[in-house]
Amino acid sequence: MLSLPLDIPTHPLLPAGLKELLSARAPQEQLGVSLITIPQALNGEEHELAHLWLSEEEQAQLIHYTFAKRKYEWLSGRICAKLATLELLGHNGSGEALTPRDFSIISSQSGRPSLDLTGPAKSTTDIDISISHSQDMAVGLAGHGRCGIDIQQLNDTLFRVKHRFCADEEFATLDQLPVEELVQLGLLWVAKEAIRKCLSGTRIVGFRELKLNRVREYHGFHLLQFQSELEGITLAGAEPISVVAHHDDSYALAVCTAAKEP
Repeated sequence: MLSLPLDIPTHPLLPAGLKELLSARAPQEQLGVSLITIPQALNGEEHELAHLWLSEEEQAQLIHYTFAKRKYEWLSGRICAKLATLELLGHNGSGEALTPRDFSIISSQSGRPSLDLTGPAKSTTDIDISISHSQDMAVGLAGHGRCGIDIQQLNDTLFRVKHRFCADEEFATLDQLPVEELVQLGLLWVAKEAIRKCLSGTRIVGFRELKLNRVREYHGFHLLQFQSELEGITLAGAEPISVVAHHDDSYALAVCTAAKEP
């Protein structure tokens, strides 16, 4: 039977050390995270993979995508999110009898994804998921509490939209990172997007509402800290809001996790 393996080969953008660090910082110290290269993972077998990985409801939704690029992004994002969910559930044994077709990933009107769990994992209601894709890469995240993940290809578009997400004082802070300007902008973009996704269950946060105030190396990766005085939002145990980010030659990746309020 054709199947995408649960043990995806380690990618430079998501090394084992980063996954361990992200899990250690997450609520309950548990996290599931997956990254795939879309052309390599799908490999012309989209129909077979959809049958193996999607519920009947998801397969019916996939049919409505006629633009190939958007269809493959949607499919790969679902696969990543399900890989991450199965990894998370595997930490406590509740996912042992679960297959990818046993649960669905649904989207709210705002586009925020969530799990529709049945069977052995139905009682697991505190799982939050996040999905992102850029060019040939897709990532999925599953955690207890709130979580957000973002990936972005490092290209000149970041320079053209710099004014939308990077204030002058933030760029001065970014300059402390010993990487080129394009990478600095990419790290800031994915960090803010990861926070926005993490908080999207409460309200939509604008790029300019998030103010970068510190950057530093953290266990070989980047830690970006932001002011968290956001009207209508509180994060349990998260003052300030911090994001772990990493990059390779082509992409930047960031993850934000936080406990839900009691």
